[in-house]
Amino acid sequence: MAKVIEDVRAMSDEEFMRKYENLVHHFIWKRYKGRLDIVKGNTGLEMEDLVQCGMMGLIKARRGFNQNLGYQFSTYAIPKIHGEVGKLIMNSHKIKVPRTLYILRGKIMRQGLMEEDAETICKQLGVPLSEVNEALQYQPNTKSLQDVMYTSASGGNEEMLLEPV
Repeated sequence: MAKVIEDVRAMSDEEFMRKYENLVHHFIWKRYKGRLDIVKGNTGLEMEDLVQCGMMGLIKARRGFNQNLGYQFSTYAIPKIHGEVGKLIMNSHKIKVPRTLYILRGKIMRQGLMEEDAETICKQLGVPLSEVNEALQYQPNTKSLQDVMYTSASGGNEEMLLEPV
């Protein structure tokens, strides 16, 4: 028996929000629960900010949803919610980073390549070496002036510290 696909556009605003607002809360909690402190430290955004942005993604998904395509609304809405929240986080970083660099850094991290050398990453992802080097140098977390940023590549005891000028 085929599943009936609801016309979310025909619902009243109250009915729609009552039915689907938990989708946003569930997505935000599942995706960011272990990283909320990092997100807040890098952007100043609280959980409620992410939820509000997710609600905007939910509303945009409602406007663009076509029930005649045969998939459930939640299948369409989750990527919209994810995109809106991701854009908010990226645009709220204290230090602005080009979107391409931000995406490449995420790709390197997701594929577990952070410990690999730049040449290996370059070959595996098919991107220029200069872009890989730039992505590897990007430090998304706010650091203390006394924190070690990186150690010498030669294996020596040299450490690079941030120091006040």
